[in-house]
Amino acid sequence: MDYADEVILFMDVGTNGEIVLGSSDWLVTCACSAGPAFEGSGVLNGMRATKGAIEEVWINNDTFDPSYRVIGNVKPRGLCGSGLISLLAEMLLTGAVDKGGSIKTKLASPRVREGDHGVEYVIAWADESKHGKDIVITNVDIDNLLRAKAGIYAGFTVLAANVGVPLVTVDQILIGGSFGKYINVE
Repeated sequence: MDYADEVILFMDVGTNGEIVLGSSDWLVTCACSAGPAFEGSGVLNGMRATKGAIEEVWINNDTFDPSYRVIGNVKPRGLCGSGLISLLAEMLLTGAVDKGGSIKTKLASPRVREGDHGVEYVIAWADESKHGKDIVITNVDIDNLLRAKAGIYAGFTVLAANVGVPLVTVDQILIGGSFGKYINVE
């Protein structure tokens, strides 16, 4: 394979989880079924990146209380994929989840509780939300997100290996769709 041209990996982790690898001279593509999780599918309070979706979350290290940004600057209705990634990163950084992604049940915060779907963390209380219900993330939601991430990673790893392109030669990674528009890459 000639690496003279810039090699780009493009992902649109939407409905079909499309992945394209190539340069100005060649393109190879595949799809992964993990994409829908990044649009909120399989997540209790998940939704697409549209008006009312929580797109970014910050968690206070001492109180574990979140603050968040909502698409459209309205009351939140749920979490989109970028909000899920942001929330999980913050939960890991603040110690609200362990390295395996399980919500820590012994946190000194009313936001961690046993809900109808198991252990959950409350991002927005009912009076803060558009629909008058708490917006939460559960251990099952986190597991689904981790599996989706693994599926996407496996997709582009297998694609690159099958065409003989070492991932270290990829010059640029592009993320498309609403997920790519709202995700904070850092």
